[in-house]
Amino acid sequence: MLTRKKRRTDVIQGRFSCPHCESEQPCTRFVQLGGNQHEGDFVVCATCGGRQRGEDYRYNAATGIFDPVLWDCPYCKALNPNNTYWCRSCHKSLV
Repeated sequence: MLTRKKRRTDVIQGRFSCPHCESEQPCTRFVQLGGNQHEGDFVVCATCGGRQRGEDYRYNAATGIFDPVLWDCPYCKALNPNNTYWCRSCHKSLV
């Protein structure tokens, strides 16, 4: 007998700085889970419908805002978004 894995989608509503709209917009974060497997995690802008990777944002429950995950450049110490592999300030690559 075949059994179907249960799927679940966790939804969090908040606001984030949309790179397409270039301003703070309402958004929804979807985390899709299937059985024991993590299937997807993304943030969707309610205004333009643009999708961003969920791993690039951290939800701040106190403010209701999805803050971008940032990394420090080892060369110039500038903060950069998690979805780039080169520093936007000094233009050096991490890889």
